Amino acid sequence: MEDYDVLVIGGGNHHNALGVVRALGRCGYRVELITIGNLRKNYIASSKYVCRHYALGAIKELSAYLLYRKPVNKKEVIISCADIVTEHLNNHSDRLSQRYILPGNPFQGHMLDLMDKTTMVGMSALHGINAPQIWKLPEDIDKVTFPCITKSYLSSHGGGKADIVVCRNREQLDAFLAVNSDEVFVQPYIEKKEEVQFIGCSLNGGKDIIIPGMTKVLRSQPNTNTGFLEYGPIEPFYRDIVERSKAYLRDCAYSGLFSIEFIRGIDDKVWFLETNFRNDGNAICVTESGVNLPVIWVKACLNEDYHSELRTPKHIVVMPEYQDFKLVLQRKLSFTRWFGDLRRTDAFMDYAKDDKWPFFQFIIDKLRP
Repeated sequence: MEDYDVLVIGGGNHHNALGVVRALGRCGYRVELITIGNLRKNYIASSKYVCRHYALGAIKELSAYLLYRKPVNKKEVIISCADIVTEHLNNHSDRLSQRYILPGNPFQGHMLDLMDKTTMVGMSALHGINAPQIWKLPEDIDKVTFPCITKSYLSSHGGGKADIVVCRNREQLDAFLAVNSDEVFVQPYIEKKEEVQFIGCSLNGGKDIIIPGMTKVLRSQPNTNTGFLEYGPIEPFYRDIVERSKAYLRDCAYSGLFSIEFIRGIDDKVWFLETNFRNDGNAICVTESGVNLPVIWVKACLNEDYHSELRTPKHIVVMPEYQDFKLVLQRKLSFTRWFGDLRRTDAFMDYAKDDKWPFFQFIIDKLRP
């Protein structure tokens, strides 16, 4: 087996890992792609920057595979592109860290607590970050006000995005709970002025935190922050919340790629949503703006100077082309509006001029019976 520089581990058939593969491959790193779900025809694997692809049937197989791989003379760097991957790596970190440089907290098993959304809210509050009130179910069911939004405690468990439902009244909440078996909590639904996100890289257990810019969602997708968006330098209005976020992340002692999400209410109050302790699905926007966070993470792990990668990001517009065009097919967005946005887009989540085949492979896989 060859000596691969970086292992990129994705949770499934998603552009999240594709963005990392391209960010590394364009800079000359050899990439081994590991995916979960036994998708041997995973479209990401068709990228010209993937040196080898290994598909695992389930997340429980990951640690055994990593320990089985032929040892090399140096520790290999791992990038997580899914919540279940970050959790699994940390749950087995005592053994895995002897052979790999892992993202996560230095203490085995501690990521499970850090990834609990109620823990996130509590820790962020210590640094003056506002978050909507939490009602735990079933004990707080009679305290819930409407409209409200339901969420799972851990994105890596249960239904994940499917657990995010806006309920306008008690009847809708009861109906959702009647058919949902996951553990969920409830928060007030905030009418938003805008949705923003800070994508970054935390080094040395949070001692050095890099957040080059911010995203603004221009057009949302259902139950996800992956939408038509713009990315650019951090606006003065958000500088204080970014500094508070860095303090919160330092308390997590986390190392690796991350994102932290907020909404700005119609009253201009900023509300914390969640932290993603892994590469974010939108992170390709940072790379395309001129700041390569995956390369920064790898260089820092290998004790190489990464400061040449730091620069002020360009302002760009990014489109998740497949998800966005689905809105046209669903008649939620006019083709004229979509085509106009397409023309002003600077980068795409799946299509790339230097690596076109994954874009077409995705279509082929969808058409294939």
